[in-house]
Amino acid sequence: MSAILGHLTLSVTDVARSRVFYTRLLGAEELFSGEDEIGRFSVLATPRLRLGLRAHAGGLDRFDPRNVGLDHLAFHVAADELDGWRERLVEAGASPPNSVTDTWGHTSLRMIPTGSRSSSSPPRADLRQDSSQDHR
Repeated sequence: MSAILGHLTLSVTDVARSRVFYTRLLGAEELFSGEDEIGRFSVLATPRLRLGLRAHAGGLDRFDPRNVGLDHLAFHVAADELDGWRERLVEAGASPPNSVTDTWGHTSLRMIPTGSRSSSSPPRADLRQDSSQDHR
């Protein structure tokens, strides 16, 4: 028996701003959006990913990966597409990402989406080089 990830929902401070960023970056389409007892939300989709965005009413305004929950978000892309994705990130509104090579030799573009509030550990998203089938 196996399972695949059905969707991922990110807590954000501004659903509209985040929707614009991830729609531009991923070429996603919005499936639906609204507001419920928790707060505003939007659900985006690409052929391979469903991404939820939710602003919690009364939620904190900054992210800290040291807390239990999301540490970071990584999209795997072909190694020869890394430079194109760097340009795409900037066009979508991110600050120019830094290239980082990890312990296993994977190269990542680390970026902080524009509008993220700074803290000692700002939210991070990675685009990781996928040069093999090894997805550590």
